Amino acid sequence: MDANAAAKTVDHVSAVRRRVRRRLSSFWFPLLVFGGLTLGSLVIIALANGPALGVYWTVAGTVGGTATGRHYRRQERELGLEARQAASIVVCAAIVVGCLLAGGIAGGLEAERTAAIGPSLVVAAGYAIFAWLDRSAALAAIGALLGGLTLAVALSDLDATATAFVLALAYGVVGVVAGLVFRALEQRSL
Repeated sequence: MDANAAAKTVDHVSAVRRRVRRRLSSFWFPLLVFGGLTLGSLVIIALANGPALGVYWTVAGTVGGTATGRHYRRQERELGLEARQAASIVVCAAIVVGCLLAGGIAGGLEAERTAAIGPSLVVAAGYAIFAWLDRSAALAAIGALLGGLTLAVALSDLDATATAFVLALAYGVVGVVAGLVFRALEQRSL
């Protein structure tokens, strides 16, 4: 094999490797799922809030995490490769538990605005961790955007229900829109 053919083969293998890595670590699906679930929580916030929201997220977090896990397992089977998912599973579970604790403890202390803000900060921190795990500047930017928005809302004079509603709406819309954009970009690169 001549040097030119060898270089083309190496380039081709490198391109395939990048494409496979991108598909194994694509994050459009969890963004879309959890963005949609967050938008679904707006009904609970508007009608009941408090403990009902904790019940909603206990169920929704489990369903969303299970759906996300199945999505990634299907990707692995299609590609014939396995990705390291243990860290992602731990982070996802920690986010759900952290949100429930932040909201529940603050709510139990009757710090309603803190109960509305705390879970959002946990999710923003989760984005930062996922960004680090996936080496993704895009996820880091989303986390920074949401963290900044959460701090801006925290400094506002909104009441607890309005705070929870605004943050859930923003996080849900950002998740769904980002999920759709990243899905379109992934489809384009295939």
